[in-house]
Amino acid sequence: MNKRLSSEILQMAAQRASRRSFFVASALAMYQRLHRLEEDELAVFLGCTPAALPRLALCRLPETGAPDFRVEVERIASYSGVDRVRLVEILREVESTAALRGAQQPPGVTTGQGVLMAARDRLGAASPGEEGHPSASSHPGAEPLKP
Repeated sequence: MNKRLSSEILQMAAQRASRRSFFVASALAMYQRLHRLEEDELAVFLGCTPAALPRLALCRLPETGAPDFRVEVERIASYSGVDRVRLVEILREVESTAALRGAQQPPGVTTGQGVLMAARDRLGAASPGEEGHPSASSHPGAEPLKP
């Protein structure tokens, strides 16, 4: 197999791998989207040639919280010829961004409704408008506050 064909196959495999979170390719793709980087700009950031990116992309994505994370990153960086510190920066930023995006709360919680429901569900807690509820006024004839 000639070198050009081999390079094209690796490129296609890396592109497919970008859709699977198992591969470093998914983290690289997200990082490129976040920073609006072209492949050559990503390669410059990682201190490698664009031709090295598919090798990096096809590596298994290490878990940032795993005890062997540092060892895995060093192994991947050595194998693909990239700067290990820059690779760690990418992996941690992508993980943080994904965690923040995944931490969106249900609509009821963001409006405070879920908190009110939780407080109301306590044994013996009064519902809005009932005597003893914080929104009920101690003045006769006064309307209760609306939540």
